[in-house]
Amino acid sequence: MYQLGLRYLTWGKYNQLISAGSALCFSLLPTYHVYGVSIVGIPLLSYAILNIYKKINTKWDYAIIFMFPFYSLLPLTGVFILIVLGLFFTWDIYQSKKWNKSLFYVIALLTGLYIIVEYQLFYTMFFSDSIDSYRS
Repeated sequence: MYQLGLRYLTWGKYNQLISAGSALCFSLLPTYHVYGVSIVGIPLLSYAILNIYKKINTKWDYAIIFMFPFYSLLPLTGVFILIVLGLFFTWDIYQSKKWNKSLFYVIALLTGLYIIVEYQLFYTMFFSDSIDSYRS
């Protein structure tokens, strides 16, 4: 959160202080460790995606994006992350009148990895014939 605040949120001469304060407030949020980095990893994922979008990316940004679906849950945060990224991609196309290929590849990579990681969820939703109702 601190790096995200320093690089992408500008507050004038108080930039470092406000970034440190917001990172401290974000770190004090109560989380449940069973969900992995679903909530607490969003600033790190946002930082990596914005680096790739601005074309100042490194191999660590791709590693963060590659590892995020393995340590987060699709139903908890992945759906919302992909929706927000899709809306951002659509807005970017509307504003610049051209596709940002790197942002499209990031969305495709996250979607593909979430499908691979949550294959049991997709199997029971689309391919399973016997769904046991909780009412029976």
